[in-house]
Amino acid sequence: MAEPPVLCVDGVCRQLQHPTGFSPGTIEIVKSVGIKGVNQNPDVRTIQQALNDVPPGQGRPNVTLKVDGICGPHTKDSIQSFQVKHFGWKGADGRVDPYYKTIAKLNEVTSGGGRTVGIGSDQNRIQRVTAMLNETLSTIRSARANLLGALPVVDSPETSSPISAFGRAELMRKANAHFRIDDHPSPKRRGTIEQATRIYDRMLDVFARPGGLWGPAIFEIDPLHQPSIAYTFGGGYFSGGRFETIRGTQLRRDSIYLCDLLDLQGNDWFVISIVHELSHFCGGLTGSAEHIRDHAYGWYDAPKMKALKASQLLFNATSYSNFAFDTKFSRRPARVNF
Repeated sequence: MAEPPVLCVDGVCRQLQHPTGFSPGTIEIVKSVGIKGVNQNPDVRTIQQALNDVPPGQGRPNVTLKVDGICGPHTKDSIQSFQVKHFGWKGADGRVDPYYKTIAKLNEVTSGGGRTVGIGSDQNRIQRVTAMLNETLSTIRSARANLLGALPVVDSPETSSPISAFGRAELMRKANAHFRIDDHPSPKRRGTIEQATRIYDRMLDVFARPGGLWGPAIFEIDPLHQPSIAYTFGGGYFSGGRFETIRGTQLRRDSIYLCDLLDLQGNDWFVISIVHELSHFCGGLTGSAEHIRDHAYGWYDAPKMKALKASQLLFNATSYSNFAFDTKFSRRPARVNF
């Protein structure tokens, strides 16, 4: 069984393959850190703390690094000094890349003692997720209500209305922006809205399941400690009681797993991430007609999103999370490079 795609901090789902020798709890980053690196804040904080954890005489910084997520001259110099200690000047490019020799050496000399910083306890994570429950639920309800408002007019011609809010163009505006309903042949437009509504209905059903949303049958803390935001199995909604073994760990197919880096996301991206994973969870099983994939990412006007066919948007997880957020807040989520 292939590993389920995980939602990374750059908003992209990937299947993370850990090289032999890495295990849960080791130092892990998503993007490069240091000279000419991507330098995402959580990754920089991880490397800063890891360098501080290096034993004396093994390349530890002369002055303890401030763990602030800012890759300034002191952090870059410390990376390079660590590399010089272990690889000589020829191997000291001042950058740490995921799963390459520098991060492997950091894991070796700290004996796994390094850690991703800024991550709260499992209990803190559950408390925050619970606090976001009403916001996420309200966002999904908003998406469903918008689709139900568009349904009566989807087969109607555009007509003028003394109140523009009740005209077809306005009632269909957000559904067309995110799903391009009117790009479908006229006989299929109603069916596309009904299809999207079904997915949101299943999300609401998840919230209504016995035991509460955050019970062990639905949302769980990631036992693999992936350096990501969240992940789930496609069609998990239909996989009650089934398990998959990933890296020696049994994972329920009917759960959504919350990863460490979810703690570092703002509220907007928190909601977006949960709805995104719920889209995968509530779509059909992998290979079925209703399976929801990751065809493209970004807001609806991003080039890769605009390049999708309307039929692909209906089975694209990002389309569902974007649409729900837009109907609730009428804006893009507050996120860099999104």
